[in-house]
Amino acid sequence: MSSLSRQLLVSCLVLVFAQRALAVGWDSNDFIITGAPNFPDRIGIFDHDFTFKGYLDQNFLGVQGMDFDAAGNLVAQASLTSTAEVRVYSPGGTRIGGFTSSDPLLQFTGDIKVAPNGNFALGTFVSGIRVYTPQGTFVRQYGDGDSRGIEYVPGDRLWSGGDGTIVRIFDADSGAQAGSFAANGQTMSYSMQYSPLENTVLVVDADRDLGGVFERDLTGALLREFNVPRPQVTCYSATRGADGEVFGTTGNFDIDVIDWHADATVARTIDVYPVNIAAVRILWAGSVPEPGATTVLIIGVWMLGLTRPTRSPEVGKRGRDWLCLDPIEVRRVFGSATGIVVLQAAGWRHPNRHGRSCARLTGWPRVCGRHPRTPVADTTSRCRSCSPAWSSAR
Repeated sequence: MSSLSRQLLVSCLVLVFAQRALAVGWDSNDFIITGAPNFPDRIGIFDHDFTFKGYLDQNFLGVQGMDFDAAGNLVAQASLTSTAEVRVYSPGGTRIGGFTSSDPLLQFTGDIKVAPNGNFALGTFVSGIRVYTPQGTFVRQYGDGDSRGIEYVPGDRLWSGGDGTIVRIFDADSGAQAGSFAANGQTMSYSMQYSPLENTVLVVDADRDLGGVFERDLTGALLREFNVPRPQVTCYSATRGADGEVFGTTGNFDIDVIDWHADATVARTIDVYPVNIAAVRILWAGSVPEPGATTVLIIGVWMLGLTRPTRSPEVGKRGRDWLCLDPIEVRRVFGSATGIVVLQAAGWRHPNRHGRSCARLTGWPRVCGRHPRTPVADTTSRCRSCSPAWSSAR
């Protein structure tokens, strides 16, 4: 190989590794927030304390809805122009898929949700819910008209809302409308997100004066209203975070994100972007894409005692009643993101892994201190090899 060829090869490798180094991914406690100087055009990654980590994408004009697929990848869509686009990003920050579409029915689209079968459902402002394969092939349509806010919920149901108080419910399999309810207290359903642990839906009303976040049970009954703590400020999106807290984005430069306690009282407001950029959509990386997987979760927690992924020096470490597992690795092990709920519900993380105290195991299988790959038999944290009480405890 000539000297010039070697120099060119080295230069190419440097560029490749530089691009990889610049890619900003996310971990289990990060927040993913879209930003808008004028129109939304960027996706930022923020740590659990909202420290800015970097941009996932800085050139995605019109980016709106976001969701996670079963592999833990982020799916985002933009439809400000006549050409709509869906982009898929890996947790490491690499763009790994997506498609563009010239379908005029996709212009001006709100939520995007990953269906249980892996297809992408897009809630449009004028043409119902349009469903596409990850490669961009049109599959079907649910309903018609303004359906900008959508969400899949347990029981193979798909909620659809838009301007006005009526939320329609579709059978996700047949496509037929299975019911509806009046979203009392709201003027619109701008965006939605299902909360698996609470088994409720956060519905955002983007009205400047009367809007906020409305938590509803699966019958549509209003449970709580999360109000914006400043008059004439619009709320665009909401996500459930750790410890049941709710985080919403606003169009006010001074309060990009509102943090509410689970009881709807305001905990704090947070500025995450520079003053000339407004926060638009927000998603917590601990969100789970598949609603209603209780059986899988119970099995998953038991299997975690037999699984030992190693993502970082702390991941895989065990104590008497904790096991540190990164949600990204759990997704890889189980082939889905249900492990996120396992981690949040059972606390299988090192107490200091994320800079705050994590819940200890309560009523879930634990692991033996002497034999760390084996679940414990009794309250003394002894396994079958250590304790004769194993058979009776089982």
